[in-house]
Amino acid sequence: MESIFHLIEHLDFVSILFWASLILVMKFFSFFIAILMKIVWLKKLGFSRSEVLVLFLDRKSDFDLNLYLEKSSDLSIRMVDAIARKFTHFFHMLATLLIANCFISNSSLAGVSVILASLTSSLFLLYLYSKNTLLARISFGATARIRDGQQARKNYLVAQCLGFVCSIFVGTVVFLVLLSEQGISNHFLVIFSYFIFLPVSVGDALGEIVGSFSKQNIPVKGIGEINRKSTTGTIAVFLGSFVSLVWVTYVFHLSLNYYFLALLVSTATTIVELKSPRSTDSFFIPAVNTLICLAWYLFLIA
Repeated sequence: MESIFHLIEHLDFVSILFWASLILVMKFFSFFIAILMKIVWLKKLGFSRSEVLVLFLDRKSDFDLNLYLEKSSDLSIRMVDAIARKFTHFFHMLATLLIANCFISNSSLAGVSVILASLTSSLFLLYLYSKNTLLARISFGATARIRDGQQARKNYLVAQCLGFVCSIFVGTVVFLVLLSEQGISNHFLVIFSYFIFLPVSVGDALGEIVGSFSKQNIPVKGIGEINRKSTTGTIAVFLGSFVSLVWVTYVFHLSLNYYFLALLVSTATTIVELKSPRSTDSFFIPAVNTLICLAWYLFLIA
């Protein structure tokens, strides 16, 4: 415990603020791009300016999802929802991984910066949750799915807050405990960060996008008016996770054992993504992957 406080005492808080701010800038840049794509796509589907605007508001009790499903096909709505939401998801998480691993040399600094950025983003979205200001419409408009109806903002807010809780969990277990108590090298922390977060950033995003093109016949629990997943999307989660982790294993010239770790993490990611309630996998996937990587390190490497 003393070594953890020792690590914190030697962190440069100006650097933490800088990197956390950069991560937040990248996140809100993805919001801006996604909402532009969403507006253009919805107008091409025949929705009027007022109908599009309603989707970006807080959707009080007078919002009727059926009006939108009747005006356009369910497939088209699913595609708009999936691509807009998962573009921000993929872009933000990949940018965060690259900033933390390629530009920040100190793993403790990277971990604390990510946690601060996640906390700030969660508090900011919580403040905007019931508002209809321009910032609120951009932040939630890009990420709130049409098919989630009146619960669309709640769905994203829960996902964001659980993502913050997960960053605390991962930061405590991996970036603080292992770094201080087990003497794990920065090299392993970089590798494990990819094994923990690439499945949720690539596999989960690919699963929803691919799944939006196929029949969604698997009922699931979650926050939203329509809660279903598809077999095709589930397969895409596994393939996206496994291929991305195999790429990491190849690029870092890791031993053959890591291909088995990639298979193990990808399988766990697929099961967790399918079984966890919608909007909660942003916590459960990285949390489970963290425990797998922790066990892998302690039993096979340390």
